Amino acid sequence: MKLATGLILVPALVLGLAACDVKKTEEGKLPDVDVEGGQVPKYDVDAGDVDVGTEKKEITVPTVDADTPAQDEAEEKAGQD
Repeated sequence: MKLATGLILVPALVLGLAACDVKKTEEGKLPDVDVEGGQVPKYDVDAGDVDVGTEKKEITVPTVDADTPAQDEAEEKAGQD
């Protein structure tokens, strides 16, 4: 179950990251040795625009007539009578 979740989650995460445009807008700075202060770098992230909608369409689907060998034999016998 964990493997299946990973196989779904990892590609979704990669796709999500690939759809973003990330630009570093400010340099970061490491904190002092006494672990006071510091600054995390700031990022300006512009995610791609995705327009999702629905459209109702009518599609003609061809019909397929598939006969089994038993049906073929029955039709042949009916044709001989």
